[in-house]
Amino acid sequence: MTSSNDTFTVNDTLTVRARSAMRGLLALGSLALGLAASARGDQYTAGLSVYSEHAVASTIATPLANGGHATFDGQSIVVHDATGAVVQTTLILPTFTFPSFLGLQPDGVTLLLGESTNGNIYEYALPSGPLTLLANAAFNYDACVSPDGAFAVVSAATCGFGCGNTLLKVDLATGTSSVLGVVSGPSGPVAFDLNGDLYYGLQSPLFPAPPGSFSLVRWSATLLVSGAFLSEANAQIVVPALDGCADVVVDPRSRDLVVVEAVFGGTSTVRLHRGDGLLKAILASSTDYLGGVGIANTTSGQGAFQPWAPTGSRYTYSATDFVASRLVVLAPVRPQLSAAGPGLSGPGQVNFSIAGGAPLGRALLVACTQANWSPTPTIVDLPLHQLHSGLPFGSGQVRRGGIVLLDAAGSGSRVFGNPGATAPGFVLQAVLIDGQNQVVGGSNEFPW
Repeated sequence: MTSSNDTFTVNDTLTVRARSAMRGLLALGSLALGLAASARGDQYTAGLSVYSEHAVASTIATPLANGGHATFDGQSIVVHDATGAVVQTTLILPTFTFPSFLGLQPDGVTLLLGESTNGNIYEYALPSGPLTLLANAAFNYDACVSPDGAFAVVSAATCGFGCGNTLLKVDLATGTSSVLGVVSGPSGPVAFDLNGDLYYGLQSPLFPAPPGSFSLVRWSATLLVSGAFLSEANAQIVVPALDGCADVVVDPRSRDLVVVEAVFGGTSTVRLHRGDGLLKAILASSTDYLGGVGIANTTSGQGAFQPWAPTGSRYTYSATDFVASRLVVLAPVRPQLSAAGPGLSGPGQVNFSIAGGAPLGRALLVACTQANWSPTPTIVDLPLHQLHSGLPFGSGQVRRGGIVLLDAAGSGSRVFGNPGATAPGFVLQAVLIDGQNQVVGGSNEFPW
């Protein structure tokens, strides 16, 4: 397999849940149909696409185990399928309340929901109940369930306004609660990772809030088990200097943090951070106010949610202009490597094309023999992303075939020559490199 100026050489290896900060106000907004993202000012990073978008009566939402999601408007739970179509509407409360949160417990069928009118926290078993009153916490705002499903941590302003926010531990078997800690400022979002570390979005007590006055902090699982009283003093700052923190969720496959930086009267963003706080990407931005975010990892997919990843993970976020609300589901789009020309099966040239790569970035073409390739990919963790590949990197069997420069659309091509009478018997992949010289993923694998 040859190119005009590059040849594959042996042993050239590559080293390389949901809720909103304006609970009551959003619930009073009217429902409007046909709200296109482009008309509302939403923008997404390269490597993502809109899987579905639809109007909802409430931005209090959570992904479900079947790929759909549920919303809670303070009185009814509405179940949607993966495309946004309504599957079921269930009236669960006799009168309207201000919705606080909605989340799915680890069993995949039990919803945990809260309302701040009366402070009640309920469990609801999908698809048709029953609804069970679990606990009461005045002005509850958010909740997250421990990885083992034994208890929930509830964020609630139990002492009223201007006196800080309480973190409660609620036993999901008995409904009994105890105080884990108190932090300053209004109520913020909470989230667990699979290790049992607890994350919290510290809020600014000022309105309008000064720039950079929000932060995401973490208490370790060890600290929680020790029984220490949680406070800002024993919390680790993970993501400082945010302009808002309306919600946070942790990707169970990578411990990446998805943080909603919600800004009134400005541009709100959905941010993807590493577990240590390093910013990986601004996933989405909008002139609307953004609220709850959730990650749905399918059982058939591999790897964490990230731009340019293979199909298998999606995330949702809610948006509102305080008149109408909508839910957006984004999915990663893996770059595609394709080829055409007489050299695919005999003598002649072959044009290898890459579509959907990093805009103005590069693609490194790599290959191995089909005998050394595995149809089941492994995941290589890189500083900012994951590389999914069946090529045996690190084995000395991966060959490098040259760099392809990508245009503003992330497209590029390269011509190789086949001097033989049949296909050479390689499997090729394009490794993506962005404009900051970071490896950000890989394309599909193409047998030749």
